[in-house]
Amino acid sequence: MHLSYLKKKRIWLLALAVGIGFYIVLFVIDTLLPEQQDIASAMAIAWISGWVLFWARQLWVQQEVLHTRSMRWQEAWQSIRSWMPNLGALPPATGFSIAPDAALHMLRELHARKPEVVMELGAGLSTYLMAALIQQEGLSTKILSIESDMAYLQQVEKELKAKGLDACVQLVHAPLEPIEVEGTTYPWYTLPETLPAIDMLIIDGPPERTGKIARYPAIPVLAGRLTPQALVIADDADRKDVRDCIALWNRNKEWTVQYHPLTREIATLSRHA
Repeated sequence: MHLSYLKKKRIWLLALAVGIGFYIVLFVIDTLLPEQQDIASAMAIAWISGWVLFWARQLWVQQEVLHTRSMRWQEAWQSIRSWMPNLGALPPATGFSIAPDAALHMLRELHARKPEVVMELGAGLSTYLMAALIQQEGLSTKILSIESDMAYLQQVEKELKAKGLDACVQLVHAPLEPIEVEGTTYPWYTLPETLPAIDMLIIDGPPERTGKIARYPAIPVLAGRLTPQALVIADDADRKDVRDCIALWNRNKEWTVQYHPLTREIATLSRHA
């Protein structure tokens, strides 16, 4: 749906709400304060005018944010497609999909580091894009993609096979089960007993609705499998729960943490040299 249409629709809804609110306020004033109707009406008009100005500004700010995000996403997709001209049609994005500018950052890290093993917590668009880059550049990188939703995992597998991108990807169904980490129980992935050494870890799950700081177990559980030069990418780093996880991971100052101010912020973590 085009942004200008949404903007026009919201303005009309705002006008309708203001009209209804104004009528209700005047009706109440006329009923309760008939002898002071002029003063009360003026106060009501002033109050409603302030309310209208406040929400009009909020609407304007929201539209500016959406416009900026849309432009940055378009620029990111243009960069990705010019880099990978044979990318073809992309699978449908979901509300959990990585943002295009975050995806571009992830792909640049993959290109620069050429890791042997990438492990991602949460399959989807990122899996598809990394597999496409690995195939294009002839890398030996293997992707170990962990996903708790079986139906979604099967959809990702189908899309990868349809594009011939499945050779470098191992998809693992890992239902969320209670796990105790440092004395606290979290719902987390049931991982395979044997895991390879991990050169790049992408943390994009479990979903926020799973629970408070649901992504925290990632580092405590997988720290022993991370290579000394491993890079950790934490998606959704503008969310409080993810920032809380990062603060806990780095409470002993073992990591160099860098935040990247994208449309949906990400953070990268690497061990001190």
